[in-house]
Amino acid sequence: MRPLLMLLFSLLFFQKIKAQCAYTCSNYAVYPITFTTYPATGNTLTLADDDVSSTVQIGFTFQFFCINNTMLRVCSNGFLTFDLFSMFITSQLPYAQSLPTLTNPNAVIAWNWNDLDPSVGGSITYTTIGTSPNQKFILTYTNVPMWSIGGSYSGQIVLHETTNIVDIFTSSAGNNGWLTHTQGIEDFWGTAGYAVPGRNLTLWNVSPNQPSAWRFSPYTTPAPGSISGPTLLCEGTTANYSVVPASGALGYLWQLPNGWTGTSTTAAISATPGVTGNVSVAAMYTCAASAPVFYAVTVTPAPFVSVLQATPQQVCTGDTVFISMTGANSYTLQPGNLVSNGFLIPTPFGNTTFSITGTDTLTGCTSLNQANVNVLTIPSPTISVNSGDMCLGNTFTMQPLGADGYSFSSIFPVVSPTVAGTYSYVVIGTSSVNGCNSLPAISHLTVHALPTVTAAVTRSTMCTKETTTLLAGGATTYSWNNGFISPSVIISPTTTSTYTVWGENEFGCAATATVLVKVTSCQGIVDNGLPVLTLYPNPASEVITLTKGLTGQMRIYDMEGRILLEHAVSSGTLIDISPLPEGLYQVVLFTSNYQSTQRLIIQRR
Repeated sequence: MRPLLMLLFSLLFFQKIKAQCAYTCSNYAVYPITFTTYPATGNTLTLADDDVSSTVQIGFTFQFFCINNTMLRVCSNGFLTFDLFSMFITSQLPYAQSLPTLTNPNAVIAWNWNDLDPSVGGSITYTTIGTSPNQKFILTYTNVPMWSIGGSYSGQIVLHETTNIVDIFTSSAGNNGWLTHTQGIEDFWGTAGYAVPGRNLTLWNVSPNQPSAWRFSPYTTPAPGSISGPTLLCEGTTANYSVVPASGALGYLWQLPNGWTGTSTTAAISATPGVTGNVSVAAMYTCAASAPVFYAVTVTPAPFVSVLQATPQQVCTGDTVFISMTGANSYTLQPGNLVSNGFLIPTPFGNTTFSITGTDTLTGCTSLNQANVNVLTIPSPTISVNSGDMCLGNTFTMQPLGADGYSFSSIFPVVSPTVAGTYSYVVIGTSSVNGCNSLPAISHLTVHALPTVTAAVTRSTMCTKETTTLLAGGATTYSWNNGFISPSVIISPTTTSTYTVWGENEFGCAATATVLVKVTSCQGIVDNGLPVLTLYPNPASEVITLTKGLTGQMRIYDMEGRILLEHAVSSGTLIDISPLPEGLYQVVLFTSNYQSTQRLIIQRR
């Protein structure tokens, strides 16, 4: 039962290896296969005890541990070797060795390496069968006894063309009770070897007639897929590279060109480039590492920036410095984040170290270094200036502080704008100690418009002792020359007078207006009748209508007693007064019995 379990384990183990590994010339997978045998035909070798044959032609090229072979030698002690020159002293031939070992013989394929003696029985034959590229070389041991013990040991070694697979079939090879056996393969230097489990210089745990079959198959680990990532990089930048994960890989081994930085054991890596070279990666498996895949990357050197000149290196606060650079064709200056293609003009506000980086606009690469330049700043005066407002027609004086001398955008510190609005005047102060100018200070001035003051009167012509109303408008507050401070003033002048009003708006700006009131004694008109005459409207502007039921002659007099208009009238007569100017008049109706008088005001405003 134990051999069956061992076979099952070996099959599962090999399936895992096959999932991770494929053909190569230097590594081998060892696993059991179905037992079979080939006919023991062909050429017979006559060998003595502990004997080695002359060279035998394989019939095709067989690659063994990466070395091509067309010939081999056969040893009577159950193995063959591709070492054609080291095994001539048969008395020194060991009966069995552990694989690998540095001691000759090397480059061996052992079916049952032990002290066999074909001189007393059995046979050793070899043949090549099949057609290229699928030929097989078959070495057969048939019923060969053990020296001095006897027994019957049979098996075959089969070499496969093209695949370079080695099959070892054992028909019978039981323990002889005291000698150890070896079954496996070893390279030309004795540094690498593979043995069937439990059969490496051991007593074989098999019965004499239990057949077995083992295969030694060259394999390699599958390499990852092609690398993805940028092929053109700027020095000092960071790039990401990756491969499609390989099935069964346990990890990845990345190799970077000189000067690169970055490590990873996964299918992706983030790296910072140094010089142009190849990025490579190999997949790691339980059996070995795969062959690497390569990816050529060109690295463009970063520009190196230096300052040619900074003029001047000592400036007043707020003045500009001219800095010229070399090494790139676009530059960025900090602080300030100024960008230029050949020179930069910063404005320092204190002692400043400016740092400059450069970019090659053709490649897009940015310098790794920073060019620095120090600028010494002389303190400039700090000034202030007053602001304010005024009424149109007045003057405003700017009074700056903080320097020894000043210049004004208005030329003079005293200004008198002729149009209402807002104004800004720039003032710059100068220090007489170091000649530095201050930053500009701004004086803000608001100029308010004057109010448009109006003056009117309800009756501009009147008789003595009559009253009229003075009216003012266009301002917020008012003051009349007769002492009143109201926009509406009732007066009763005795003589013709001119009245002046002063009006102020909400900003305190003032203007004046005047109005003339004419006063007459009205002595040129005599009224001998009853006051039965009525007319409307009064005041009137164009037409008046008589309302009493009278018939007679109507006259209109001015205040000097002159007749201005005469008209025959009756009740309801319309009188056109449009030719008469504004003012106070007397309307007199004459009848056959009496006369009646009525004052009339003509006003058209």
